[in-house]
Amino acid sequence: MSARDDHKALKPIKYQRVIDVLAEAQIDTSTWGAFKGKHASTNPLVYQWSFEQPGERVALFLWWEEIRISGDRLTYSLAPRKPTGLKPVSESKWKASSDRILRHVQTAYEQELPIAAVIVDGKRFDAKTNPNASKVERRLVDPTLWAVAEFDFVTRKALLVRGVQPVHPENRSVDIELSAFEGWKRKAFIWHRHREASLRREKIKRTIETTGKLACEVPNCGFDFQTTYGSIGSGFAHVHHKLPLGKTTAGRKTLLSDLAIVCPNCHAMIHQGGQCRPLTGLIP
Repeated sequence: MSARDDHKALKPIKYQRVIDVLAEAQIDTSTWGAFKGKHASTNPLVYQWSFEQPGERVALFLWWEEIRISGDRLTYSLAPRKPTGLKPVSESKWKASSDRILRHVQTAYEQELPIAAVIVDGKRFDAKTNPNASKVERRLVDPTLWAVAEFDFVTRKALLVRGVQPVHPENRSVDIELSAFEGWKRKAFIWHRHREASLRREKIKRTIETTGKLACEVPNCGFDFQTTYGSIGSGFAHVHHKLPLGKTTAGRKTLLSDLAIVCPNCHAMIHQGGQCRPLTGLIP
């Protein structure tokens, strides 16, 4: 099939509940039953447009009419929401939703997670022609996974591409460890991180399964994004390699025990000045 045929086939034709499409997209909704009320609308997550299965995948709701045909591929562009002139309360809600989407996109980019796309169609919000909230009338889970092909950490603009593998960004602004290397050591480190990407995702997954959270492992810290920020911090943490790359024996297999969940502040201090300090003793 051509990209044009794929685009046509992705147009949703029937209504499906949010919880059902998320289950199809392999996002865990087992805790949704904890929300009380007669209707599904009592669950605030129903109104979100992005979801994360930590360490495994991200699910995004994408407007069908915003999908673009780029050669033999389908693409989708995302950017921070621009002010619309709505009342402050409404504007803050729209901004929070946009920030959540871009945070999940950034997570997918940094952790090389696939994107499960839920294609939606219906009446879209427009400040001039339709000032009411968007109303999704039809949903369809794309059987083909997408990936974040580009993400700008400054502008937070992103490009999603259908049917490609998650790319390994060779220059991550949040990759503190990378800044300690130059020349051939930098290239070796990039290859090293690419090789370990799946193991890092497994570290996040195992930690959540074992402890129920992603708390910083540095003694006297224990910072957990979800505890502090609520749902927007779910699944977010840095993964630190405790053994410096320069001391790694050639051919040595990296173990989960070689990795540690850390917060960004501790991660920065561990590598301050190009060093790799032990976790114990970092915070007096």
